[in-house]
Amino acid sequence: MRYVIAHAYSSTNSGDGLLVEEAIRLIEEVDERAEVIVLALDPDSFTDRANVRFVHPFTGEARSASNTTVLRAALISVLRGLRLPQKTSRLLDEADLIVGVGGGYMRGANAVEALKMVLAHLPQLATANRSATPAVYLPQSVGALRWGTQALVRTHGANIVWHVRDDRSLSLLEGSATVRRTPDTAVLPLGSMTVHPRIAAETEDSATFGLVARSLHSTRTRMARYVDAIRRTVASLHARPLLQASARGNNDDRFYSETLGRAAESSLIQATSSTADDRPHVIVSVRLHGAIQSIRNGVPAIHLSYERKGWGAYEDLGIAEYVHNAFDFDPDLVRRQALALSTDSSGYWNAVAERAAHINGARETLLADLRVARG
Repeated sequence: MRYVIAHAYSSTNSGDGLLVEEAIRLIEEVDERAEVIVLALDPDSFTDRANVRFVHPFTGEARSASNTTVLRAALISVLRGLRLPQKTSRLLDEADLIVGVGGGYMRGANAVEALKMVLAHLPQLATANRSATPAVYLPQSVGALRWGTQALVRTHGANIVWHVRDDRSLSLLEGSATVRRTPDTAVLPLGSMTVHPRIAAETEDSATFGLVARSLHSTRTRMARYVDAIRRTVASLHARPLLQASARGNNDDRFYSETLGRAAESSLIQATSSTADDRPHVIVSVRLHGAIQSIRNGVPAIHLSYERKGWGAYEDLGIAEYVHNAFDFDPDLVRRQALALSTDSSGYWNAVAERAAHINGARETLLADLRVARG
């Protein structure tokens, strides 16, 4: 059977790449002989395999397109009533199931976000919604939706089976579509996977730390507070900057260069790998999927969240005390938590283990939705 995964972006952001891989794994668990087509805005960043290929949603080609080409094609799709080009619309209509990749792309808190969503994602949503092919969207954060976008998402997502990863998204979609509260796609494997925790440091002085940070957007006052707190955290923990995203316009290294005057020493995945000689004892991560990837690799992570998805994920994991507001966190508290976890993280891992049954149950419900929708 054939499956189409919509709304993918780029593997140059390892978090986005992780969500695509998890979407493929879920489909293959439902159908081990599945043929998968992924609509990705940067298909060149992915590698085709025997049963999976990547194409651009606005060109239908297996290669990335220039910004000018994408903008022109997206505008045409919007003017045609939020319809993807015929070449990619046919892929959705001929599939047995459409799957929306997990993430936070359905948002329009400001004019720029709203414009990006309308151009890049609403044509994919609306085309999936009107197709005769059933569609299930993996755990999302939907909203904030301003500038008239809430009505657009509710109207053009009415036929979708939505899984959302926070309560505010649930309340936003309730009454307009089938919607369920489900942990983040990257969290779901923690219900059954075996995690090998990093061996604790003998003393706080011998502990090592990693940082995953990124550029954010807010008022000048909030940004100044965020940057100052990041600098203080790096200085107090002697934390190594680690790279999760390197895409144009979403490059962690540029933030490190401008803020810390240095570059990342390695990628997060490399640093937290169980074979890494200098594997950190604790990660402090502004990026949610950097934190989750670290946890999956056995390194406890403190998350500095700038969106509600972070609180939802850490509540699902049973470790809500380790998530803080990125714009208003206390560097001294984060330092104390990081030092304590570096020498004894048993309580952290016990809390995660206690949530395993709940997480696994949610995953089974999601798999059941995929099976029923596929028919």
